[in-house]
Amino acid sequence: MFFDFKLQTIDKIKITCSDHFLEEKRYVFDVLFNELLEIEYNLELSNIHEYVVSFRSKKIIIKDSFFSALDANEKYFNSSENIPQEVKRISIEEFNIINLPVLFGDDGYSKSEDKYVLGVDIIASAFYMLSRWE
Repeated sequence: MFFDFKLQTIDKIKITCSDHFLEEKRYVFDVLFNELLEIEYNLELSNIHEYVVSFRSKKIIIKDSFFSALDANEKYFNSSENIPQEVKRISIEEFNIINLPVLFGDDGYSKSEDKYVLGVDIIASAFYMLSRWE
């Protein structure tokens, strides 16, 4: 389990991110949070290069290493340069995460009492897999 309480007890979260490639980000948020986890979210836009998922007194900060690095007019899907050439892995044993593929971002991880910081850009990785972008 990722936290010390069950996900089923979370009914609403706040996600803060930039409006850069917002349509792609909303697609991922809708699938991950609304459809899969059945958790409602409020979206707050800010000029940041990360995703901040807030609930109760906790925050998960996820690095935005893919979309934040692109020009707003760039047709990222037309370039093979944007397709991951190498897949790294991250393990966070305290959460039973073993060899999670890292398509975008890095394997950085840190935590404090109320904040978790992930270098893995799971939003871009989820978009890559959900959109079947090749």
